Amino acid sequence: MRKDTKMSFQWRIRNLPYPKDVYSVCVDQKERCIVVRTTNKNPSVPAGTPLRVPRHVPVPRGAQARQAETMAPRSARYYKKFSIPDLDRYQLPLDESSLSFAHANCTLIISYQKPKEVLAAESELQKELKKVKTAHSSDGDCKTQ
Repeated sequence: MRKDTKMSFQWRIRNLPYPKDVYSVCVDQKERCIVVRTTNKNPSVPAGTPLRVPRHVPVPRGAQARQAETMAPRSARYYKKFSIPDLDRYQLPLDESSLSFAHANCTLIISYQKPKEVLAAESELQKELKKVKTAHSSDGDCKTQ
């Protein structure tokens, strides 16, 4: 979900439980987008590590079923691309140094600092919107009975 701030474009991706070092966020110059991906394995529990299964938990019969129950699962892989149409509109290049990310409360927060050109255009738009007169509530044709 994109939630822009005054100084940056910002995306929030929820339900990503792994720590920050599992995620890789970079700029793809060829496709003009931001790419988010995860590493293949959960760093806290390596795949194939035997787990202790409590005795009261029923285990399905068969060697493969028992092995599946007692081995640590691999973490889910995540891959997502974000384009920035605002930069495409002004034909501005993506800059890796403007990109940053943080992880808190199972949410990955990706920020891209807005270039000066975009900030100037947004301030001009705000000035134009302030000049437009708004209709007053007393000018309406509808009257309360």
